[in-house]
Amino acid sequence: WRPSQKVNVNANYTWSHCIGLPVITLLNPGANYVHQSYQNNGPVNRNLDVGDCAQDRRQIFNLTTVLQTPNFSNKTLHVLGSGWSLSTIFSARSGQPLNILLGNDQALNGFQGNTGTQRPNQILDSPYGDRKSLSTYLNAAAFAIPAQGSYGNVGNNSAVGPRYWDWDEAVSRQFQIREGQRIEIRAEAFNVTNSLRPGNPGVTFSNPNTFGRILCSASSASTTGCTAGAGSTSGGPRIMQFALKYLF
Repeated sequence: WRPSQKVNVNANYTWSHCIGLPVITLLNPGANYVHQSYQNNGPVNRNLDVGDCAQDRRQIFNLTTVLQTPNFSNKTLHVLGSGWSLSTIFSARSGQPLNILLGNDQALNGFQGNTGTQRPNQILDSPYGDRKSLSTYLNAAAFAIPAQGSYGNVGNNSAVGPRYWDWDEAVSRQFQIREGQRIEIRAEAFNVTNSLRPGNPGVTFSNPNTFGRILCSASSASTTGCTAGAGSTSGGPRIMQFALKYLF
């Protein structure tokens, strides 16, 4: 959308829902066990593992704008205000699906490849605690260990992590020195509001020190957020940078 020569706005919104079975590739740990990503011990009933895809992002919104100040006729305004450019990039998306894991072989199936993908029982309607909290995003009281020799009833990727958003700005102006020569000054700010964008909580039920807790910030460079316990330098505090460029 371009309402004038000095204003340019682009925006897009996507709603989607990806449903499927866990992805298995030769790069997966335990790839020697072809059903490693499944909770059940082979292709007996793969429907038990149908759920949201790991890459599912239900809603995605992106906005970019470029605004340029006009060439003012007033001499003072022309010197101070003409030729400035203000650029905005804003993005927001739903959280990443979370696969709640038991963390041990409770089913006693003897199938080494999928012991890490077994899931607990969910005994409360909601798996969440306080979704605004960093320490109780998931509610440990909502889950229980299944009886030995059985699988849990929690679905694959049945919870969702915190949503993510990002806002960056840039301001620049070029000054004509002589014919064919210009100087550009530029200032950029990433995470303009200096806001915390939380990463994903711990999802291994057998580890009470990390389960349900958010221990890192999300990464703006990653579509999957971050791993609990592994800090991220992206998506962190406000970062500002300045540049001076000579164009000829």
